[in-house]
Amino acid sequence: MLEDGWGITSRADLVTRLYRLLCGDHSKGYAALRSRCTDPEWVERILEDLDKTVDKSTMDVEMCWRVHRFLNNDRGIQDVEFAAWDLMCAAMLTRSGFALDWLSEDEAWDTPTLINHALQMHYSSWAEAWEGYRLGRWLWAAEGPEEEAADDMHDRARSGLT
Repeated sequence: MLEDGWGITSRADLVTRLYRLLCGDHSKGYAALRSRCTDPEWVERILEDLDKTVDKSTMDVEMCWRVHRFLNNDRGIQDVEFAAWDLMCAAMLTRSGFALDWLSEDEAWDTPTLINHALQMHYSSWAEAWEGYRLGRWLWAAEGPEEEAADDMHDRARSGLT
């Protein structure tokens, strides 16, 4: 799972990825994209560029999808704090790294302690943190209506909703 999903094949890879996530790897990028989407000239230019390559590049499909989500304020993402996506991914990677003996027991306790503190700094409740995580995951994973429906089903199952 670490190799296929994250490109992590060693302790060094894991520690590097944890550091990047704890520093806001995805959340800072999403915040920057949200900010850029407020500039109509930038939006027009990027959508024109993406339209030329969207048939050839999965990355461009994803970027186009994300730009439209911000423009439409789908699911209220204009007001979302995305830190939970990075922080909860870091918690999962920490657990996996400890299971593989790539992290010591002290590291496996210290990292979630930092994560918990960061979550408390960003969110007023676990429900708010979950919403930040859920919407961060949605923005990261879905590329269109089919993927979006699958992710929604995944989120309902994770949160115990029917």
